[in-house]
Amino acid sequence: SSCYSKLKEYITVDTSFIKKLNINSSTEKELNLHPYITSYQAKGIVKYRELEGPIKRPETLVDNRILSSRQLDKLRAYLIW
Repeated sequence: SSCYSKLKEYITVDTSFIKKLNINSSTEKELNLHPYITSYQAKGIVKYRELEGPIKRPETLVDNRILSSRQLDKLRAYLIW
C-alpha cells in the first residue's frame, strides 16, 4: 500500500477501453478466451442459452451453478446482458 500511495497520482484507468462480451451472442470460443471464464463455464453458458433461451439477468448463471457469485461479481464489468 505504501508503493501504491506513491504511484497513484501517475496511474489512470480508462474503462472505455474494456471490450465487453455479449453473454447472449458470444460463441463458446469467444467466452472461453476471457481470462475469468473457464472452458467448462463457457460451455455451460452456451448450453443454457440453447435450452432456455437468452439470459435475462446475471444471477441466472449463479442460480444454475455455472458461475459462483464471486465470479459473477468479477465478470460484471466485462459482460453485456
